[in-house]
Amino acid sequence: MLANSGFEVDSNNDGQPDGWDFAWEFTHSGDDPKVQKKQKPDYGLDEKVVHSGKRSVRIAVSRREDDGLYRQVVTRLVPGTKLYRLSAWVKTEGVANGDARVIAAYYGSAPGSKAPAEKKWLAADYNAIRVSKDSDWQFLCSLLEPPPGTADIRIALWVNFNYAGPCKAWFDDLSLTATDLQEAPPLAHL
Repeated sequence: MLANSGFEVDSNNDGQPDGWDFAWEFTHSGDDPKVQKKQKPDYGLDEKVVHSGKRSVRIAVSRREDDGLYRQVVTRLVPGTKLYRLSAWVKTEGVANGDARVIAAYYGSAPGSKAPAEKKWLAADYNAIRVSKDSDWQFLCSLLEPPPGTADIRIALWVNFNYAGPCKAWFDDLSLTATDLQEAPPLAHL
């Protein structure tokens, strides 16, 4: 469901993955450039640190007040699907209170809305996938349950979401798939 989820395609050779947008100046609704002087993160395709294939994406911030995110809007949802499986390979280093996350935000029309064509924020899972310590490549997954009326899911690869501290992260081999589950199974610890 995600385009270029392994970050192998860069058709215009700009160092950025096709199908993904990057944001750093206005990432939170309260960001004010007059008050908050953010520094541009180190971000882009990385051919030296990869989980598989030839590339991953990297986002690094060195200050507490900075963050950055790659995002993609998924509009081809599977009708009747209650739960989606989100997975990613994530590697982190230099984590000092910051973190690396894969989040899901749900947009659409709330049930009973008079303006079904207008997409509004319905809910988000800001902790779908979260790494808050230095780690080699690890496979992480989560089940997403979009609320009724969801028309699209916006997936973001976000470093230092809470403005808590420096972090460098690589993301690779993402997947978003529909499941036939009607409810989340109980968690099991090995």
